Amino acid sequence: MKSENNLRNQISNCTMYDRYPNIFSAVKNTISYNNPRILCFGCSSGEEVFTLAEKYFPCSQIDGIDIDDKIIEIAKSKKSEKNINFYSNIEDIKGRKYDLIFAMSVLCRFPEKGNYCFSIFSTTISLIDSFLIPNGHLVLYNTNYLFEDTKIHEKYESLDLGINDDSFVPKYSSDDKLLYKGYPNVVKASEDINRKMYPYFCFLKKI
Repeated sequence: MKSENNLRNQISNCTMYDRYPNIFSAVKNTISYNNPRILCFGCSSGEEVFTLAEKYFPCSQIDGIDIDDKIIEIAKSKKSEKNINFYSNIEDIKGRKYDLIFAMSVLCRFPEKGNYCFSIFSTTISLIDSFLIPNGHLVLYNTNYLFEDTKIHEKYESLDLGINDDSFVPKYSSDDKLLYKGYPNVVKASEDINRKMYPYFCFLKKI
């Protein structure tokens, strides 16, 4: 996603088709409007976009964006649906607004976060927020930091969709205090008591 806002979050392109079915189903059952305009932020080679278009939101316009030019070319080569578009430059979607934005396993580094910091996370959150309409939904999964620690969160309501954020990446406070270790440092994520304190992955933009 090239521009003056060029921010590198996730450095892996790992993805798969229908990777998060429980989350996708819960979100689909929560939103109150038909055929939402959707942005997949950090879409890799497009499997998430194809999943949403084919299984969950078949009549929606869905845009996927990723910083990696080569991986976006792969996504474009597999594209057949007219309601799907892929981009590698954030300027290409400047001015667009979306009803629903997914950032799945994007705002993180795993297994080690290295020099990834809260400042990059928070700045990227602000960028994502600029594309979401009021009363739109933001879905954040597998983040190294808490959305609740950003200033942007004041504009949002955390939604309980009946399932927890069972993300496996380590979670940190804004000052880089480790909140829970994530995989592979725990045998089962459900046994890590600390991680149950951070159940939310879906947020409603109030203003």
